Amino acid sequence: MSKFHHMRYWPGWIIVGLLILLSKLPYRLQLHIGKFLGLCLFHGSKKLTAVARININLCFPELSDIQRRQLFKKNCISSGIAIMETAFAWYGKESKLRPLLHLHGEEHIQKAQTENRGILFIGPHFLTIEIANRLYTLDHDVSLMYRKSKNDFLNFIIETALKKHNKQIIERNQVYQLIKTLKKGESIGYTPDIDGGYYNSIFVPFFNIPASTLTAPAKIAKFTNATVLLSTYYRRDDGTGYDITFSPVPANFPSDNIEKDITYINQWLEEVIRKKPEQYLWQYKRFKTRPKAGHAARNIYCEANTSRLAASTLRMGFLKGRGDPPL
Repeated sequence: MSKFHHMRYWPGWIIVGLLILLSKLPYRLQLHIGKFLGLCLFHGSKKLTAVARININLCFPELSDIQRRQLFKKNCISSGIAIMETAFAWYGKESKLRPLLHLHGEEHIQKAQTENRGILFIGPHFLTIEIANRLYTLDHDVSLMYRKSKNDFLNFIIETALKKHNKQIIERNQVYQLIKTLKKGESIGYTPDIDGGYYNSIFVPFFNIPASTLTAPAKIAKFTNATVLLSTYYRRDDGTGYDITFSPVPANFPSDNIEKDITYINQWLEEVIRKKPEQYLWQYKRFKTRPKAGHAARNIYCEANTSRLAASTLRMGFLKGRGDPPL
């Protein structure tokens, strides 16, 4: 903590102080400020939003250029709102947060607790993830899996905020701690829609694109006999809060076929993302790792950062299953 008192961290502390102040504003005013930030993002640097534009082009080939641009704009606005939601989640008062919670499927949680089984919550990287986590922890204990940033100051701020409201936070590489927690009958939130590289991952379709996908969720569920609950957390369009919903997986999950299990998870993720695609984290390089086709796989995000033509070319060749994109 002491090293963060140095003056080089002062700009960061000023931003944190501003977020704390903004979190005290009325919720609907926070939404309006978030929309303004999102519009600034939309009209700002194309380099900052290049990954989101490429991902949307790749995942929604059935949409026209105008429709994809509209989706991209909505996603920018949702991203701006997410900044305000994160501040509200980390620093907001419980009395202001509680009216925003609309919980569905709690009976599945109670059933697992009655059976003294751990709960593995699987959910997508929606932009609402921070505020959904805070709302859930108003009445329930849960631990989180997370990935450390390369920025020490940012890590300190994130970890301090998360530790206040979660039972524990577990780094993604601490698999033993994750298993230990589930075997104790506790709950963990896990977001599997990340690029898993070539280690402990397999390539299965995600929006009809071969995506490097972690096999950990199915393996961990089988090893720990934990209850797996699928989780969604949508922001309501009318500004009245968030619908947090839990649903069970099929009775045969996990099975003896790891590819079948992971494909099922990706299909479910795609299904729930399509319901509100503007609320998904399209800024993440989900398709960075490509199947190797006799040569070094290339990064689809390198060459096409700002080119609409390049993104269209990617979509045309890549979605037809030709392996690496034609860069």
